[in-house]
Parts: sequence; structure tokens; C-alpha cells
Amino acid sequence: MKNIKILGSGDADCVKLEKLAVQAAEELGLDYAIENVTSISAILSYGVVLSPGLVIDDELKVAGRIPTMDDMKMFLTEPPEAERSMGEGFRDMEVNKTDGLPF
Repeated sequence: MKNIKILGSGDADCVKLEKLAVQAAEELGLDYAIENVTSISAILSYGVVLSPGLVIDDELKVAGRIPTMDDMKMFLTEPPEAERSMGEGFRDMEVNKTDGLPF
């Protein structure tokens, strides 16, 4: 299940962000839960100073703007940061044995 949090006061941008998140999750066929976080201290705990903010599975994805539908779908389908590795692009490259580096 994807846990989605909308950070902000509940203004028009927060409502737009929530609708976008719901639409993207529904189109992707995801099981999800949405929570609106309006507490200033809770919002600041994510490092957000501009709303709206989007948190998915306790990972801040965007703050201060509304992402595109494509970005939202990417946020909802990418693995958590702990599962992503920094060297993903080089994983399948062949290493030159004399240099030891793939680039």
C-alpha cells in the first residue's frame, strides 16, 4: 500500500495535489491511503517551507509546486530511496580490467 501525504493548509493547491495523487493512483491501480497533514510542526519536520508538499511512503517527493501527471506516476511507482542504488546506470556496464572503471 502506498501512503500518500499532502502537506499544507488545505488551500486550493493542496486540493489540486490531492486530486492529482488520487487520479494517478487510480490510473495505476494502486492500493493507497491519503492523509492531509496541516500541522505546521509536522510539515516542517519534512523540511517543507513552501506548500503544497507531497510525501509518499515517508519520503518527500516535491514541495512548493504541483508535479505533472507523469511525475506523479513516477513518484508512485519508483522504489523507496533505500532500495535505489547510486550506481544504477553503471550496473550492467562491462568494466575494463586494466582501468578498473566503467567510464
